[in-house]
Amino acid sequence: MAGKLALFRQAANGVNKMQRTGYKQSSSATFHRGGQDYQPRNSPHSSAPAAAHADNRRALAWALLTGAAHLLAALPAVADDLSFVIPQRLTRHGSQDFPELIPLDKVLTAAGTITYSHPAATPWNPIGEALNNLSAPLAISGHSGLAATEVLAARVGQQWSADSRLIAAFRHERQQSYNAADGQAINSGLRREAEYLLAQKGSNNGSRLTLYAVRDLFSDSKVPQYNLDAPQLQRQLLSLTASSLPLEGYFDRLDLQGGWYQMTLLADNESLREPIAQRIAVEGDAGSWQASARFSRREGGWLTFAGSVDHYDSTRYGHEYGPNRITAIRMPDAQSQKMAVEAGSRWQQNAHKLEGGLRLDLQQSDLERADQRPNAPGAAGAFYNFTPRELYQRYYGSRELNRSLLEPSGRLRLEYQPDSQQLWFLDGRRAVRMPELVELYMANSGVAELVQVGNPHLKAEKHHRLEAGGRFKGDNFVRYGRGGKAGSLELRLSGFVDHIKDFIAIERAHGQTGILRNDEGFVQRNLQANLLGLQAELLGNIRPGLSTRLHLLGQSGKNVTEGTPLYQVPPLELNLFVDAYGEEEPWNSGLRLRLVNERRAVDTRNHGSNGPDWGGAMAGFATLDLYGGYQISKQLALSAGLANVTNRLYREALPEAPQTATTRSLPAPGRTLHLQFCASF
Repeated sequence: MAGKLALFRQAANGVNKMQRTGYKQSSSATFHRGGQDYQPRNSPHSSAPAAAHADNRRALAWALLTGAAHLLAALPAVADDLSFVIPQRLTRHGSQDFPELIPLDKVLTAAGTITYSHPAATPWNPIGEALNNLSAPLAISGHSGLAATEVLAARVGQQWSADSRLIAAFRHERQQSYNAADGQAINSGLRREAEYLLAQKGSNNGSRLTLYAVRDLFSDSKVPQYNLDAPQLQRQLLSLTASSLPLEGYFDRLDLQGGWYQMTLLADNESLREPIAQRIAVEGDAGSWQASARFSRREGGWLTFAGSVDHYDSTRYGHEYGPNRITAIRMPDAQSQKMAVEAGSRWQQNAHKLEGGLRLDLQQSDLERADQRPNAPGAAGAFYNFTPRELYQRYYGSRELNRSLLEPSGRLRLEYQPDSQQLWFLDGRRAVRMPELVELYMANSGVAELVQVGNPHLKAEKHHRLEAGGRFKGDNFVRYGRGGKAGSLELRLSGFVDHIKDFIAIERAHGQTGILRNDEGFVQRNLQANLLGLQAELLGNIRPGLSTRLHLLGQSGKNVTEGTPLYQVPPLELNLFVDAYGEEEPWNSGLRLRLVNERRAVDTRNHGSNGPDWGGAMAGFATLDLYGGYQISKQLALSAGLANVTNRLYREALPEAPQTATTRSLPAPGRTLHLQFCASF
């Protein structure tokens, strides 16, 4: 279930956005939604039936045996929101584990957790913008959305004094079975309840102390494309931030952050579905303590220190053998300690701005249960009863399981802004992603071709990335939509190339370099890879009350070591929006035409019945959506839409979280009417 997940970063961003006035969500999409995520800065098969049947059974068994490992795989990053060198967390490629934590400033308007539809760009939503920026003491919203989702949310705020406030929020979500365009009933579902608390002392322009707490509880989560469900998943987050503390000396400002994160999971394949012979249950917990400090000058340099302590423990049980029969020490109580130091500075002269920074990351990892042996009975023991240490030795020859990595990073960014209509940038960096605990120490035993084993020998990923882009506004462009000037436009462009040394890939074991076995089990290995992407967006106000927006996102990836396409890279996508609205009256309506190219570039070793590119080549598709809204009064607004107007049957190239080597993409919902109301008091 969620991630490209950096919970502490999301929490801090959500709090910061609540502190701003006039905040608007950027219409630009993040590059590579299914893999290495970067957001541009400043950018708002056998022919025989018997063989096929055997493949299906193996696919089901594999999903059951390996499923829950990724449900606990992602831990928060080391306070990246205070980093210039690595401004976004680098995540495992094609492996979002959990639904993203919804930030406080989006509690009232965020879409449902599960939609099975993932456009690269979202429609203009003036009612949603107004609601997110609402300062009323009480606000309530509710909506029904794609994939039979219902959401009810409330936010309460109290301004105690000029520099003190308290905000509490609640969000309840239910998702049920839905129908695809061909009438197929998809048996999915979940319940999600989240509570938020924000207490703040201080002003936006001065020193500020913020306490932020979140509890996010999933229950009865059915994951039909995964063959494993999560009857309960709970996440808790607590953060304390002190911002803009005054200092005397070279540095004149200090920012401090500290946080705690805890997650527990209960998963199985029998509570929420008809039990089968192979009954699996998984228990697990993961957590993190984090802290960071940033010293900076108002105009000049900065020095940042950050650290974290993470842990991850998980056990798999085979209930068909008895309630306490262990079939895998999935994550053997693994821990990591991370430290980072970063220094940099900025220089600005007239239209030119130059920023540069260096960073050093240290990660030390170890595990406690390396020699604990599962206790499956009888003949099953020959497949399951391997200790984690024995699995690492079988596949990699690993004997030393402790891992210590020290890696430098750096970034240099040049901006040129000759006037208020133009901004151009060139950005180069060497960014490092340390291997996650699940990549180092996963120990999923079983039938040989169903094994998945982490690699304690993994090196850190090194991204050598060059990005360029800019923004050009017409002379009279103020904003898109209502309030914009007729005949005005804005163009946003960005593109990147990224050579990744020691890319951490998940592959099948076939005796390749560094892998000792040839049994088609899933292994982790370093290789060389390239990624590149282009993003363009044109916004125009055609005439009073009519605007249009065109958004293009294209990406490509290559496994240089194997000479094959890189797995889980989404195809070219184009979104065209046409928006009509009242210049004086508070209404809006619009349409979106979404065109997604066919996916032909797939990893030839990972597109069979199991593997990241399990579906092989996938057909392209086009969909049409309609939407609109009306603000009835200052206290009440309604919006509605019709998604997939032509009732097109399609699947997304990238599946819902959890994204693993065995996750299946499901048909998107057919023609769906969705409604939303917003009320404030």
